[in-house]
Amino acid sequence: MGFFDAAPPPEPPRPPAHRPPPWSQAPENVLPAAVALDLLLVRRDGLAVWIADALAYAEGLAFGLIVVRREPHPDGMSPRSIPFFGEQGAPRFGVAFADGRKAVLLGGRRGRPFGGDPANDVHLSSGGGGGSPLRWQGRMWLWPLPPPGPLTFAFAWDEEDVEETTVDVDAGPLIAAAGRAVELWPDDRPPSPAGGTTWAEYA
Repeated sequence: MGFFDAAPPPEPPRPPAHRPPPWSQAPENVLPAAVALDLLLVRRDGLAVWIADALAYAEGLAFGLIVVRREPHPDGMSPRSIPFFGEQGAPRFGVAFADGRKAVLLGGRRGRPFGGDPANDVHLSSGGGGGSPLRWQGRMWLWPLPPPGPLTFAFAWDEEDVEETTVDVDAGPLIAAAGRAVELWPDDRPPSPAGGTTWAEYA
């Protein structure tokens, strides 16, 4: 018997990786353009919530939602351990486009759209987050790119007695920045077998 005769056969080739639909996450092969936002959603004694900046892509926006406390949560919970967005009393966060379309972030799932026209939905999703007992930052993906006009960010937190508050920003600089995003290389992966480029096709 030869030296290599007992060697195990090679593993079968792995199936090709698939390109995620654009509404699900920021493209990984694109260098985005940064835009300062400095949107203060909440500021009161012991608590602040804001969005510092956004990364503009041709297909959407990535940004961080930051929560800072002066003192840790009295029950020992911290911004990083809160079951953020979806539990009773937890923070609520959403966006609205100038044309009336909206999405609200619920739990760890993708944002739930308003309206009932899947092909024209707005999708807001969380890519996770982390921090310390006094500071938490969540990574968000908003699809598609907003149209011209005001882009509204909404926030409320019943447990902290934070009533609904909204802040508008002009979408113009974000749209202009998206035009400066650079594709580093083509994404040659095949589309996801579950569906195509919109949530309607995926579902």
